[in-house]
Amino acid sequence: MIDDSVYKAVLSSEILLGTGIYLLLKPALQRSPLVDNTKGAYKTSMIAYNLAMALFSAITFFVTATALGWDRGTGAWLRALTDDSVVHLFQRPSQVRDSPLFATAARSHNWPTYVEYLDTAWLVLKGKPVSFLQSFHHFGAPWDMYLGIALKNEGVWIFLFLNSFIHT
Repeated sequence: MIDDSVYKAVLSSEILLGTGIYLLLKPALQRSPLVDNTKGAYKTSMIAYNLAMALFSAITFFVTATALGWDRGTGAWLRALTDDSVVHLFQRPSQVRDSPLFATAARSHNWPTYVEYLDTAWLVLKGKPVSFLQSFHHFGAPWDMYLGIALKNEGVWIFLFLNSFIHT
C-alpha cells in the first residue's frame, strides 16, 4: 500500500505546475516572435545566466561535499559555523535529514531545477534543436529533487552531488 505522503508529494501544485510549464515552454516559444537564429543572439544574457548558474552550482557542490565529508577538510570551517557534523550515508535512520548543511543544499538546489528551463528556452529562441537528453533531464530534475526532499529520501544526494558538479 502506498503511503499518503507519496500521493501528497506527487500531486503537489509546485511540481505539477512547474513541469506543466516546461511541457508548454518549447511549443509556446517556437511560435513566438522572439525566435532569432542569427549568430550571437541572446549572447549577453546567456553568458550572465551561465556564470550565475555555474557559481551557484559550485557552491552547492562544495556544501554537499562538505556535508558528506568529501571535502578533504576544506569545509571544516563551514561545519563549525553551522554546528554540523559529517553525514554518514547508508545509516539507519538516515542522517541526511538531520544535517543543516545537507538540508540547506538540497532545498536551495530545488528551485534552480526550474530555473534551468532557461537552457531549453534559449535553444528554442535561437532556433536550435533541443535534444532528448536535455528535455528528459530538465523534465525529470525537478521531480528528482522535489520528491527526494518531500519524501526525505537519502538518495537525493546522488542527484544533488552529480547535478551540481556537472552544472559547475
